[in-house]
Amino acid sequence: MQLFLHCQPSFICRLQCTKKRKTHVSFSKVVSKMEQGQSVPCPLLDKLVEESRRIQASFHFPGHKRGRAIPSNMRDSFGPSIFSADLPELPALDNLSSPTGVIKEAEELAAKAFSAGKTWFLVNGATSGVLAAILSCCRPNRKVLIPRNLHQSVLYGFILCGANPVYINPNYDSKYNIAFNISVSSIQQRLHEHQGEIDALVIVSPSYYGYVSNIAEIAKVCRKHNVILIVDEAHGAHFTFHPSFPCPALRCGADIVIHSTHKCLTSFTQTGMLHVSSEALNSGRLDANRISSALQLVQTSSPNYLLLASLDASRQQFEVQGKEMLENALYLSDIARNQLEKIPGFQVLGKTSFDECFDPTRICLVMNEDYWACNGFDIDQLLIEHYGVYAELPLFNHLLFVISPGNVESDVRKLVNALTEISMKMKKDACSEKDKCASQKYYEEWRNLGTTVSRLFERPFPIQRMSPRDAFYHPNRELVKLSNSHGRIGACNVSCYPPGIPILLPGEEISSDALTVIEKLKEYGASMTGLNEEDQIQVV
Repeated sequence: MQLFLHCQPSFICRLQCTKKRKTHVSFSKVVSKMEQGQSVPCPLLDKLVEESRRIQASFHFPGHKRGRAIPSNMRDSFGPSIFSADLPELPALDNLSSPTGVIKEAEELAAKAFSAGKTWFLVNGATSGVLAAILSCCRPNRKVLIPRNLHQSVLYGFILCGANPVYINPNYDSKYNIAFNISVSSIQQRLHEHQGEIDALVIVSPSYYGYVSNIAEIAKVCRKHNVILIVDEAHGAHFTFHPSFPCPALRCGADIVIHSTHKCLTSFTQTGMLHVSSEALNSGRLDANRISSALQLVQTSSPNYLLLASLDASRQQFEVQGKEMLENALYLSDIARNQLEKIPGFQVLGKTSFDECFDPTRICLVMNEDYWACNGFDIDQLLIEHYGVYAELPLFNHLLFVISPGNVESDVRKLVNALTEISMKMKKDACSEKDKCASQKYYEEWRNLGTTVSRLFERPFPIQRMSPRDAFYHPNRELVKLSNSHGRIGACNVSCYPPGIPILLPGEEISSDALTVIEKLKEYGASMTGLNEEDQIQVV
């Protein structure tokens, strides 16, 4: 396994991991770091606690008045103290849209921690950061280079700003139905084909499965072509805090980086951060005021201070304890990988021929079709209903599990024990001939589906009949049955969620391949967005 070390953009060094971790970091050692944390400021959380204790009589929003009128079932479930800190933008608590006090101080501390020139706190998820990044540097009718396996939030940015997508094909493995990283050569080719027409490149790295693109080399290519590099690093906020993880995108030369801190750090769900590099600001290639204005378009004007304080507290926690916490996550990942690999019928996906490096805390468990009489959705249901174990993502022939600092060794034991039992009960040898035949039929269909999906990710891409914005706002939009939509122009995105990667993009002609993929994923039990309850889709 090869992993990037933290490095300067011009230099990529690698660490060959030849030794297994033999010991983990005890949580007592992590807790002992709390005393050190007293010297690392946490201004926003401290001010929120101070202000919530100072209030004697409240005549401001929210209406529950510091928890007094909160529904009793919520108070009984979560306790009264958390609601007393649910405060509005009081004078002492600053203003998220135009911070000059405690929020400004907290964002500056975050910028320093992540090696950014400037950082903004996000309370509408990383999605709001992606939208603001696109709105701030992509112009109407100009082009933006994006991978075909983009997150759906990027499409919403195109609808808002009026830019046109130019797609790059990711490295895709039809056997596993997984998109890996984006090659430097594919980016160079598309930039050459659209010389002078592209404002920005938006790239997802790491991928949902933890595979990382060569950001340092991509940044050099973008700089040569005067293209802004936006990295959706939603799944890589933790890279900064441990040298065994891939090099963070900011340190590799990215201009804008968006983090979904609730995924890999410890802030509340719905929080994130948007970072801009010092070089991009100092050179004038990016304007901080323009980004702030864009954020005002897509963020709430009434931010929840518990969310904001959790961002501040999480940053402080990882500055002080992050290395030890992530060392423990890596240790648990080693244990999980080694033990899961021994369970009959499974293969743990690791380094592939496509990737530069990957995040070992993302554990993709691939099913051997010759062994199983069920699929990944079935296993996920068994894990939940019989063992109380929840995966991050099930698909037909694999499941994705994520190890984070919040996991403990007993979690891994429960997962391994549950899958060991399931592997004995659901193998083909334990099933009837009828079930074996049905299983074989489904796996053959899945292999064919993988080939179909790969065509969506390869050139020539599906035909783009109009821009995403024009399709979304088209006056002749209508709802039709999915089965009757072939050849029409999609007016919305249809995605399998999670992870939110679109199968059909607005403005594209609806192909038979896209319809096949959507129908099969629905049949297998995947959660789909973009269709209503009657299986209707919006088209032009």
